[in-house]
Amino acid sequence: MTPRDNIILSYGDMERDTIQSSQECPRCLGGQDKESSLSVGMTGEGLLWWRCHRSSCNFRGGWRGGMPGGEGTAPVKARSTYTYHAQPLPDEVALMLAERLHVPVETFGETGWSYTPAYAGRGRRVMIPIRDPDGRRRGFIFRSYWGDTPKAMNEVLPDTGESIAWFRASRYGTTVVVVEDAPSAHRLMCAGMDAVALLGTTINEARADEIVKAGFRKAIIVLDNDATDQAIKQALYMPRFSGLFNVKPLDKEDVKDMDDANFTKFVSEVRAMN
Repeated sequence: MTPRDNIILSYGDMERDTIQSSQECPRCLGGQDKESSLSVGMTGEGLLWWRCHRSSCNFRGGWRGGMPGGEGTAPVKARSTYTYHAQPLPDEVALMLAERLHVPVETFGETGWSYTPAYAGRGRRVMIPIRDPDGRRRGFIFRSYWGDTPKAMNEVLPDTGESIAWFRASRYGTTVVVVEDAPSAHRLMCAGMDAVALLGTTINEARADEIVKAGFRKAIIVLDNDATDQAIKQALYMPRFSGLFNVKPLDKEDVKDMDDANFTKFVSEVRAMN
């Protein structure tokens, strides 16, 4: 049975207008860390869709009608539906985030960050909106700051474009900084720089095309050292976007973890690349 057939047999009877996140991907099986990386949903029109958020897998697809394989292929897999209660970001959590990211505390409320005391049996989570280039919500990142694993779990709505999160500081910017995670992108936005979080390390033609359509003429790739070589290779395989990407490797710390002095120096160096 193919991974696609597994999805259809396991989730083909979902109720319409529902999404189930943090499921096991039948293609990559969560990788070495056994991540629950798959989101599955059923639209109001009866389209079943799925997407794995692991950058090395990115298994995705859609299906409408007609069960595969006929009778006796495989039993439907048992699955769990995760529910959560969203609430405003508690003051003490907002203060903790502001201190860690070196940004004004009010920026979290202004950009729609929220909180859930329990998510998918994986502890309390900060909910970070995933937005498209025009600010429309694509879903949420459920990120733990209390040691629960996996550290981040994504829930993305169907038919909303690429599963990357935009943090725009301006409406008509021409240069965007490409980072791995949303907190780094948020910090850059607060410093007046347009940023987009890959929510992983995947750079492909669809994502490059979205960057160009958003009006950007230059994208500066800023990833961890272990992901930079992969990003360069991905960019080289896209000759149509050969003039779009520049790479600035990180020395040690991720953008979100830099102290004020190193972050100011980093921002100055990025601006000099424009």
